[in-house]
Amino acid sequence: MAALANPRPNRIAVIGCSGAGKSWLAAALARRLDLPCVPTDHVFWSADWSPVPGAAVRAWLVTATSAERWVLDGNFDSNRHLYWPRADLIVWLDLPRATILWRVLYRNLAWWLRRAPVWGGHRMTLAKAIDGIRH
Repeated sequence: MAALANPRPNRIAVIGCSGAGKSWLAAALARRLDLPCVPTDHVFWSADWSPVPGAAVRAWLVTATSAERWVLDGNFDSNRHLYWPRADLIVWLDLPRATILWRVLYRNLAWWLRRAPVWGGHRMTLAKAIDGIRH
């Protein structure tokens, strides 16, 4: 097996379903490897919790991953062709369904009860918390 020219990745994509720990792991990897962390949760929702148009999400993703160094914490299912080829490493978090369900249930309801700002300053509503659990 040939040795890698640069065994330390400079562009890492952390993917997995909601509640898998993508944001946490991406931030930890970014700190450990001294890479910029590119959080993505805020990209999908406008100020009134309306979905951001797909073209705007794509444009943001292209810009965010055009840099030479990054750790990205999102799936972008229909746009993975835009950043997967640029990634040096893709980490897929594949946890048991029960673990994911518990994490999302706890997280979303805690955000709603605490009225904590999430994802770009939005406040979780009960309807959005339940929708996130269904998602």
